[in-house]
Order: sequence, then structure tokens, then C-alpha cells
Amino acid sequence: MERSTAIKFRYAIGITLVSFGIVTLVILAVGLTTLTNQGLKPEEWIAMAILASIGTLLLTFGIRQVRIAERSESNSTEATNDHFKTLQNRFVEDLSKHPTIRSSTHASLQHRFANFDLGRLNLWGWLLFLATLTFLGLEIAVVVTLFAGNIDRRLMHGIGLVLLITTVGFFAAAKSLLAAVGISIWLD
Repeated sequence: MERSTAIKFRYAIGITLVSFGIVTLVILAVGLTTLTNQGLKPEEWIAMAILASIGTLLLTFGIRQVRIAERSESNSTEATNDHFKTLQNRFVEDLSKHPTIRSSTHASLQHRFANFDLGRLNLWGWLLFLATLTFLGLEIAVVVTLFAGNIDRRLMHGIGLVLLITTVGFFAAAKSLLAAVGISIWLD
């Protein structure tokens, strides 16, 4: 069944707000790392706090719009059931075409990573995602502060790899910790 125009519009608004929120927080992280080297003045702290507030509000309202659209869409149980049956059939067909995916843990992890869908995250998932982005921003701020523009190109690639590994490790560790406590980051 086709989504109604109102639901599509609400999804579009929500995704747009989330995107602008992420961009705003990235701009905040870049601004903080740049200005930290020079020393922040009181008016710059105020500007950064306003930027952080705007980014957080955009993310919050965007996620809220997406959740409202999902609830509206789930009211139509037939459409939801048909959608899940179609996805299940497609997944089973993909597995039958590629039997190595079933037997290989590496391929399975690669398949799950390639099909990671932010739309399936619940509130805890979004908080973990935002915490991971914040962690990455803090890592970047520390690296920029330590090296202050004096960095070799090869060293920069190595640092980038370390940042990637530690960020993914942070996400995996926090997800495991939440799972140990009994909290899922996925919608049911």
C-alpha cells in the first residue's frame, strides 16, 4: 500500500530537521576545535551554546516528526504486515542467492553494516547515535588541539584510522552495555 502524502511529508520534514541538526552540531564541533586553539571569549561561548541548543532542538523535533509519521503509518496494520512480508521474502531470496552470507560471519557482519537503517532506531538508539557523534567530535577537538596544524599527511591518515576505530568501538561497547542491562536500541 502506498504511503499517504501527509505521512511522506512528515517523514521528509523529520529527516530534514535531523539532517540540519547533525550539520549544526558538526559546525559546532569544527567551530569549537578552531576557536579552542585561540582561546574562547565569553561571546563565543554564548554563540556556541546557542548553536548547540539549535542543533539539539532540530534533532529532537526531527526525531519526533519521524516517530509521529511511523505511528501514523503503523495504524494501517495491513500495509505494515504486507511491507514486512515483502522485506522478509526479499531477505530470504537474497540469502538463497548468496549462500555464503549464511555461513560466513564476516559476510553477515558486512551485510548488516551495509544495511544499517537509522529509521529502525528507538529513543535509546538515537541517544547512542548522538553520543557517538559527540564522542567523535570530542576526539577531533583533542587531535586538533594537540597538533594545532602541524601534522604530516601520513600521520593524519593514521590518526583518522585510530579515530574511526575508537568511534566504532565506543558505539559497539555502549550498545553491548545497553544490551547487558536489557535495553534494545531497535524499534520492536
